[in-house]
Amino acid sequence: MLTDSLPFLDCHQALRKATLLRKAMEVAMLEGKTRIPPVDIETLPEDVREVLEEQRKRWGAPLYPYLYYARNAAYFRAAHAMWTALQQETKRVPGALRGLLNRRVASWNNCEF
Repeated sequence: MLTDSLPFLDCHQALRKATLLRKAMEVAMLEGKTRIPPVDIETLPEDVREVLEEQRKRWGAPLYPYLYYARNAAYFRAAHAMWTALQQETKRVPGALRGLLNRRVASWNNCEF
């Protein structure tokens, strides 16, 4: 009977380790320590730099996801266009569902929130 609970303990320990690792990664990301080196904003296309500068003025710093997307100008422009479209008042996506739609798209991209 004791051996029946061993796989549960292993899974529980693995889940706990994964949770601790994820929290450590979140702290590192907030402190600017990521496994992906920061993008050099000066080397980016002008339209991408303008968006990042607008974010810096509005929130004090460019948003982390956009710094990641900036590594590929096409991805950056697509993400920016998606958020711009979601921020507009459209009848197809009610305001209450915009965040949910964003989470759905993020899940398709294997991005956890």
